[in-house]
Amino acid sequence: MKTAISIPDPIFAQAEQLAARMKISRSKLYVIALQKLLQEHHQEHITDQINDYIRDHGQPIDEVFVNSGLRELRQIEW
Repeated sequence: MKTAISIPDPIFAQAEQLAARMKISRSKLYVIALQKLLQEHHQEHITDQINDYIRDHGQPIDEVFVNSGLRELRQIEW
C-alpha cells in the first residue's frame, strides 16, 4: 500500500542517513520503525490489562512458587 505522510525536515534527514547506513530503502526503514512502535504499544496494552486485573481481583498467588520460596528460606541459616 502506498501512502503520503508529512515528516518534519530534521526527522526526515535523520531517517535518510539511517536508511543509508543500514543499506535499506526509506520505505523499509519506516516499516521497521512503525512495526517497533506497534509492538511497543501492544506490549504496553497487555501490561495495562494485567495491571487492571490485579487491581480489580488482587495479585494471584502461585502456591508452588510460594512453597518453594519458603523451603529455600528455611534452609538458610539466620
